Amino acid sequence: MKIDQILREVSYLRSQLEELRSRIDALERSFSDGSLLHRRIKGRGLKIYRRNPEERLLIPPDLSPQLTTRFYEKMKKYSFRLFLRDLIKTETPFRSQDLTKYCSSRVAEEYNRFLTTTSTVVPLKGNRFRLGRTGIWSFGPTLEWFVSEMFQREFACPATFGVHFKETDVGGDYDVLALWEGRLVYVEVKSSPPKSIEDQEVKTFFLRIYDFIPDVAFFFNDTHLRMMDKVIEIFKREMGKRREEGSLMGPPEKLADEIYHMDHWIYILNSKRDIVGNFRICLRDHLRESRNS
Repeated sequence: MKIDQILREVSYLRSQLEELRSRIDALERSFSDGSLLHRRIKGRGLKIYRRNPEERLLIPPDLSPQLTTRFYEKMKKYSFRLFLRDLIKTETPFRSQDLTKYCSSRVAEEYNRFLTTTSTVVPLKGNRFRLGRTGIWSFGPTLEWFVSEMFQREFACPATFGVHFKETDVGGDYDVLALWEGRLVYVEVKSSPPKSIEDQEVKTFFLRIYDFIPDVAFFFNDTHLRMMDKVIEIFKREMGKRREEGSLMGPPEKLADEIYHMDHWIYILNSKRDIVGNFRICLRDHLRESRNS
């Protein structure tokens, strides 16, 4: 057998192995998806009305497990997430050079080539592209999907996103819910910069905590900008009001660079350095402090 034929067969076997690994990962997630999480939610007296709104995602629902994994890994890059936000805002059809606010032309071309493989964008004549799905107006749901996937893939726990409940006091959806180490987790996901976050959003975050009664809660802002300049100040104001109403919870305290905690179960963080790493710092802190209390 010729060496080039052997190399082709080895390459084919590697691709098949990667596909098999992706399918196994997807199968494992499907087995763990939801039953325990749903029982814990039901134990809170809540009934899920809607969840996992795949029609609001940039990627199609029938994307293969292998490509879904590749898209998930790309989403770990801050420049890629900024590119996707810019992509949604840009009028179609567009060129790669129209999307160079946060990256170079070369990187924009690389991202568009990748996105064509996932059908996120569709190539047109004249080196132009358009979004593969219509009605996508916000990056938020795709970011929520990513955080949900992160809990499943990196922390081995069931998770869901875009959850609406029936008969709750607080409107809107719960961005991400997970069951981690037997604890119910609620994550509020913000894709806009800190300057766009207002006091009412933080107030609603606390109202949802009161309604859902999670064991751990996160206020996550996908930004590399400082949290202290606005977001932490909003939390301080909100906690000042709540202390006047009898709350015993202390103000935000710094845990690590751009990561803050409130009594080691409410965490405020951004995506500077690494999203997965930042969540890991918080989760380990919660476990450590839970054992010491």
